[in-house]
Amino acid sequence: MFDTRLWNVMFAGRIDPRGWIFIGIGFCISALFFLVHTKLALFCSGITLGVALFFRDPDRCTPTKSDLIVSPADGLILDIVDCLAPAELDLGPGPWTRISIFLNLWDVHVNRFPVEGRVLQVSYSPGKFLEAFKDGASLENERCGVVIQVAQGFQVACVQIAGWLARRIVCDAHPEQLAQKGEKYGIICFGSRVDLYLPKPHVEILATPHQRTIAGETILGVLREEREHKSFITKQEAVLEIKKLII
Repeated sequence: MFDTRLWNVMFAGRIDPRGWIFIGIGFCISALFFLVHTKLALFCSGITLGVALFFRDPDRCTPTKSDLIVSPADGLILDIVDCLAPAELDLGPGPWTRISIFLNLWDVHVNRFPVEGRVLQVSYSPGKFLEAFKDGASLENERCGVVIQVAQGFQVACVQIAGWLARRIVCDAHPEQLAQKGEKYGIICFGSRVDLYLPKPHVEILATPHQRTIAGETILGVLREEREHKSFITKQEAVLEIKKLII
């Protein structure tokens, strides 16, 4: 009898729908090889199982507090740096903090929204297929960026980046969509990278380089409320203004 507990541990009972075509092809090839060569059939079956593991889509428990930023991807944080955002995102000069997450072949590759808000734009940029862990991959590789307007009054961007092996980016997000934190919005096939751009003055970073992350669960930072413009001046400010007039 089939042990469903093993299935639940490996797949949480679900595989991303985009994986079934690859699994089906692998199953058919394995079945054909069983007719002519058992060892090759077993080898192909192992590869098919690996593909199924790659497309696994486990349940995630996302923190509900609205000011928390969660990881958009499973993987390893390569670095956390202050930098300019890619021009196609139209985010402005910043300053921006970039958190880069590298996904290896064995990580879950389903991507999730890191914050809740309204999707402003989705931008696709063709490019190279450098190794995803290289610094230049952020600006040179093929990528797809999603910009989200959050309730605190500023923008957050999440960029899916193709790698040397991962050459198929799937993004289901669309402009004007209401993004829910932890909600699935895409997948990158077979190894990749996800960059998260956060407005430095409005975010407290809690993550660290070389930390492992779980999409939709690991807390990367906290959003701060955007300061409102003051509609009045203090007594000290009034005195300074009067002195300027006298002088």
